[in-house]
Amino acid sequence: MPLPIDCSDMSPNHYTQPNGNFMTCCCNEGKKKFDKETEKYYSVLERHLNLSSRKKETYLQEADTQIDKERQLFYDASLEYVFKIQEVQEKKKFEFVEPLLAFLQGLFTFYHEGYELAQEFEPYKQQLQFNLQNVSLGTSGAADEGNQPRNLILQLIIVDVTRLFTSGYLYE
Repeated sequence: MPLPIDCSDMSPNHYTQPNGNFMTCCCNEGKKKFDKETEKYYSVLERHLNLSSRKKETYLQEADTQIDKERQLFYDASLEYVFKIQEVQEKKKFEFVEPLLAFLQGLFTFYHEGYELAQEFEPYKQQLQFNLQNVSLGTSGAADEGNQPRNLILQLIIVDVTRLFTSGYLYE
């Protein structure tokens, strides 16, 4: 049988704070790198847009090469950042599901133990029901037994009362 689980520490902060801390510590580095590469890429694009078409062909080719290089770095940084975010989301799922599963296991264990205790006390409950039925039947029988002498006494009184009214020299 699994050990009972202490559910007193299962507050919302118990789960949300570690997830938030993990999100900030793991993703901050990736976010900083992504932001840095984004700024570099956008600045290179702006410089490229500001180039005049009168520049030398070699200079324009170097600018194109630089844009391609920055674009590749930008794509790498953005994909790495997305990967880290996905990693955090997956970890969040596990960190949420595992305690939930432990809580449900504890709950089911609690109900199973209650069921087992109820099964242990089943003979006592049945005996108590049997005794209660016997007492109930006994009280209704006792009421009938108490009513018989009462009815007999009432009949005798009624007979005696009718004799009083019908007695005399004419009715004897």
